[in-house]
Amino acid sequence: MPNPLVSVIVLNWNGKEHLLECCGSVMKTAYAPLEVIVADNGSTDGSVRAVRSAYPSIVVLENGRNLGYAEGNNRGVGIAKGEYVVTLNNDVVVEPDWLDKPVDCLERDHGLFAACGRQMNYYDRSIIDSLFHYPGPGLLFLRAGHGETLEQNSPLLLPGQVIAVNGGAAIYRKKMFLDLGGFDPDYRFYSEEADLCMRAFLRGTKCLFVPQSTVYHKEGASFKKTKGENLYYHERNRMWFLFKFFPFPFFARNIVPLALEEMRTIKRDVVVQRAPLRYLKARACGFAGLFRYLRARQENVRMFRGREKKFVEFQKKKILPL
Repeated sequence: MPNPLVSVIVLNWNGKEHLLECCGSVMKTAYAPLEVIVADNGSTDGSVRAVRSAYPSIVVLENGRNLGYAEGNNRGVGIAKGEYVVTLNNDVVVEPDWLDKPVDCLERDHGLFAACGRQMNYYDRSIIDSLFHYPGPGLLFLRAGHGETLEQNSPLLLPGQVIAVNGGAAIYRKKMFLDLGGFDPDYRFYSEEADLCMRAFLRGTKCLFVPQSTVYHKEGASFKKTKGENLYYHERNRMWFLFKFFPFPFFARNIVPLALEEMRTIKRDVVVQRAPLRYLKARACGFAGLFRYLRARQENVRMFRGREKKFVEFQKKKILPL
């Protein structure tokens, strides 16, 4: 039986210096058949021309303007022909066998929605960028193993069920992705993969960590030009994510870590970086946007009550055995 087609979507905005290396590594992927799509968000640095010249077999989708991570990837998924779709950051470089085991796992278990592998630091490949995402005490989805070595995280280095995959190099079952509505375009940047995986979790599907798969991430390279902007989106979207999914009694049980997280944010934005307006804008826009999620919140909270014990288990253990 032939392998299913996998579509790799590389989102790009003015990242030519990283994009060509990323595409070069993807073109050396051992898995076949493979479709590679560069979804370009209106780059002005010659990215499109460079990719077409270097790799004429790559499909280039010109979005015309910066649609953000969420909608830019949604557009890429919309034209993808594969049974599985990968959302790959343009500052990621992959190993040749990075798709073999994740695809095999998805083919064996049709209850799996998504899979991801080890995402290591590009510049120091002994350091973990992220293994997968898990819910921390403050209900933020955190990067497992970030900044640590594999030896420090040996208990996590077995295949297992996780609540959310790494958005920088995740492989999704395309039909489920579309059935869930894809990434929420209102998020624009940050928390969109946590939001998508949370919706999948509430509906009883699974995400898988596959340690045999490895990619390398140039942390922060995609957002280096817009650091202040990314902190704004991170804080605004955190409010939306919390409101969208969690019952108020659950907030109350996590009030201490939530308060500590807010204090850390205030210290960073107001005291250290002296950007109080950014903090106030993120909170004001966050509150103003809550109304759009009232209907979604009602349904999500109802489903969360049936999955709360499982969610708390992920909080405590990070990864669960298959």
